Amino acid sequence: MSVDAHADLTPTVTAFAEHARWSGVLSSDREAWLAARRKLLTASESSSIMGENPYSDALSVFVDKTAGRISAPEPGPESPIWWGNLLEQPILSGIAKYNGWSYRPGGALLISRHFDFLGATLDAEIDRDDGVGPIIFEGKTTTITKDWDENAQTLPMHVLIQVQHQLMVSGAPKALVFALLQGSRPCQIEVFPSPDFQAILISRAQEFMDRVARLDAPSPTHMSAPSLERMFPLSDGSIVKLPDLAIDWTAELAKIAGDVKDLLKRKEELRNMIRKAIGNATFGELSEPVNGKQYWRWLESRREGYTVEPRDEWSLLSLKGATMPGEKAGVQSVRISETAGSDDLEDGQQVVRLKKRRR
Repeated sequence: MSVDAHADLTPTVTAFAEHARWSGVLSSDREAWLAARRKLLTASESSSIMGENPYSDALSVFVDKTAGRISAPEPGPESPIWWGNLLEQPILSGIAKYNGWSYRPGGALLISRHFDFLGATLDAEIDRDDGVGPIIFEGKTTTITKDWDENAQTLPMHVLIQVQHQLMVSGAPKALVFALLQGSRPCQIEVFPSPDFQAILISRAQEFMDRVARLDAPSPTHMSAPSLERMFPLSDGSIVKLPDLAIDWTAELAKIAGDVKDLLKRKEELRNMIRKAIGNATFGELSEPVNGKQYWRWLESRREGYTVEPRDEWSLLSLKGATMPGEKAGVQSVRISETAGSDDLEDGQQVVRLKKRRR
């Protein structure tokens, strides 16, 4: 059906009919939903064109809207997206029920009445009976806790852009973002409309959609390989003259390749220095945290090819007690008994050898 045929039904799917109209499509009809989104810039795409989405870039969005449509089956259980979609509504409806909030599930693709190139599909709408009225209820599940802080009311930039886009399309007075961090840690962030922020989003969105109309593709990024494969799926055997800048690109690639080789060698060298310092302990504790890291652990999988046996002439190592995380300093959680009759023991240390296990 056409959009006009559904225009009068907008109040049946959202409380924000004054600022947004229903496209006539629900996210449950995946194929129709994907097709309708090709004509709009949606909330999840807004952060991509702003260069703030860690999973997508502007070229990916451009190709989605200009290249031939490809089959896009719903992700399966191996994808975090699948789990997020599966858990989203039960989590949000459960929180709303627990708090006594009125709840309306989302899923309707809405189009801004003020900017007809902007769209959004809300997760849900709630009314907390606090005099504000209906607001957006956005759900997230993630194992990445960086930038989520309920006390400071901060959240990752790509999520903030997405929510400001939703506020812009819907005209909602605010949004409540509910994130379930690492599967069990609830985090609630309130987001209010920012006219200055939204003005930037509108400007960038208009610029991007103009490029789509001109078929003027944005520059690729490190995430653009799949998009380029969709843009140029065939190899016709011809030779094309590259621009002069390609000389600089090639030279820089050669330099980077050398730098990466040196960096990888240095990386492994540093890791081996830490392994040597840990020795036969399980954990190595830093005297002060570095970027939030306090302990190193030499994973047992790196040692599983060896067995510990009594001392040998060719390899002498010492097993010492180690203070484990959470224990008081000076309390050893690893205690090694002395080998009777050995004359190589010193200060309660047992001399052992490492022998390669046959496979």
